[in-house]
Amino acid sequence: DPAITKKTGASILPSNVFGLDCTTANSAGSVAYLKGLQTINNPDELDVNLIVAPGITIADHSSVTNKMIEVAEDRGDCFSIIDPVVQGNTLGAAISAVANASLDTNYAGVYWPWVKILDTDRNKPTWVPPSVVLPRVYANSDNVAYEWFAPAGLNRGGISEAIDIETK
Repeated sequence: DPAITKKTGASILPSNVFGLDCTTANSAGSVAYLKGLQTINNPDELDVNLIVAPGITIADHSSVTNKMIEVAEDRGDCFSIIDPVVQGNTLGAAISAVANASLDTNYAGVYWPWVKILDTDRNKPTWVPPSVVLPRVYANSDNVAYEWFAPAGLNRGGISEAIDIETK
């Protein structure tokens, strides 16, 4: 709906994630995410390596994040990158969100904090969730090493486009 103001960054609400209502599992935005995730559930139909939903957080959108993990586990050939909290939260809030979700999977990773990058469309710095920049880190790691090497360290884990991070 063009009339809806799209909330981003620290303004993201469960009822407005980039203009989508994801308040509950039955809200229109959540239903759309869940339907999209269901379409990639079959590994014989689609080749998927990574599942990300920037701005969808464990703290506010558990039905969607749980489905992301479920799809990755059912497929057995992909990984989910999940954001714990929206911008402006503390490390304690991120840890609490993960602890409350009782995550126990080898098919998902949770990253925090938010990262400031240059939005090349607007030529302005903008804050983005970690799930926006990490797919590039994963792809770079696969490009310079084998797929089983961790996307970590100075050679394979750097976020070259980062201007700043929310918390050091």
